[in-house]
Amino acid sequence: MSDPETQLDQWLSAARWPAPDGEAEARLAKAWSSAMRRQRVLANLRVTARIAAAIAIVATLAMSVRWATRPGSPQTSVVPAVSNRVVLLSRVVDAPLPPPREPPRKPTPLESAILRAAAKPRGVIGASLSSTRSAPSVPGEIERQLRDSKVSTNEREKLLRSLLTDGSNAAVQVYLRQVIDPATRATALAALGSFGPMPVDELIKCLNDPRVDVRMAAARTLGKIDGPVLTKRLADMVERDQNRREALIALAASDGPEAKAFVRRAAQSGPLVSATRAVLSRGNFQ
Repeated sequence: MSDPETQLDQWLSAARWPAPDGEAEARLAKAWSSAMRRQRVLANLRVTARIAAAIAIVATLAMSVRWATRPGSPQTSVVPAVSNRVVLLSRVVDAPLPPPREPPRKPTPLESAILRAAAKPRGVIGASLSSTRSAPSVPGEIERQLRDSKVSTNEREKLLRSLLTDGSNAAVQVYLRQVIDPATRATALAALGSFGPMPVDELIKCLNDPRVDVRMAAARTLGKIDGPVLTKRLADMVERDQNRREALIALAASDGPEAKAFVRRAAQSGPLVSATRAVLSRGNFQ
């Protein structure tokens, strides 16, 4: 018997291998082509990325040089370093001085009142909370200034307009007290003018105040503010019987043509005749 290796050689020499399938060769060629195509795409992407990075670096350097060479900016020079990298060296040059600031404006009456209220002492250190006196509110401080007989008419109108600009309930109440007083009523109503938005909503709330004098002062003020939009709002209140008497007084106190036309129609005919004539019988609401 021959040894195993000799026998294996005999078998291999006698073996006959089948011919390769044509479809298998096509599949192998297709797989090889696909692999090579992916390699080429990846190589192209790497080259494109390097080109884009180089363009970005060049554009950044160009913008830096352009910014550095404009008038009034630090001068920048580009020099190569030993490591073949680009280094930016900057030196600061004298820049033109900024224009001088405008002198501060004079504070408004409302701002002056805030500053005076904040400057007042709030109590002695170590004193109990009950003995510490808080600073007066801004409307209260303005009312104190309005009581000063030395305040000029022009300054008084500015203080009144500050109350209307504030628009809070406390500020409107201080203003209405000036309207209630016959000695200051004309100045208070003259201060309305057309300098900005008015606290119309707060004044309309005052038409429902439990005090008659406050309701009448609010009605007079609304009449002096005037305007088609406000007239329409007051007319709607009259027709809905919402503070009808006070809304009619506001319309009667108005010099606007829309308000005058509404009062004239209401006094001639319709369900509002008696209420309108009762209001008009009071006389002048100015």
